[in-house]
Amino acid sequence: NLKIEILGQSDKRIFLGGLNGNWFEVNVGDFKFTKSDFFENYFGEQRFGNKCENHNIGKLILLRKYNDEKVLERLYLNSYQSYLWNFLVYNYVKKDDGFDVDYCVGKYRFLKKKIKNLDVPLINFDTEFKGIAKNYVKILENEGIKTSDFLIRQKPYLVSDTVFRDLICDVKEISYKNKVLKFFLGKGSYASVYLKKVISS
Repeated sequence: NLKIEILGQSDKRIFLGGLNGNWFEVNVGDFKFTKSDFFENYFGEQRFGNKCENHNIGKLILLRKYNDEKVLERLYLNSYQSYLWNFLVYNYVKKDDGFDVDYCVGKYRFLKKKIKNLDVPLINFDTEFKGIAKNYVKILENEGIKTSDFLIRQKPYLVSDTVFRDLICDVKEISYKNKVLKFFLGKGSYASVYLKKVISS
């Protein structure tokens, strides 16, 4: 039941990262909607695959225990980085007033009041352990992983620099009418995570 509407055209090429964001329109049915104009910017379950095991394969790649086609290896490695990012953020915000929601590889912690936004790195070989990133030290110890493991010299296509992700995602242009929820999110943020925060039975 997919519907595509052509909005226009441009003489400029579409490129990865060029998106500003996405508008969403969701029929929430009989579920209850609790308005919030922000959420903790976790990676959504789709990042971890249908069986929620992509992050496990990503870890095996770092431990040099897995080989596959190049495109899939990048996907698996990114999934593991996302898993560690989610875990870091959950532990960072769990002391604040809020509530937990289960997802396929752990828990999300959603807060009732917005806190200061931070740039949170996805762990990599060049990540500096300062600020919120200091909490990666213990996480990596427990995982049996070192930052140097991300330097896979046999597979240079998997080596990249540290990238950062906002701790908090602002939700814009929110409207709710006749069981239909509409909102706008910046690029890279997951509507499915926002819905886990604001929709309940």
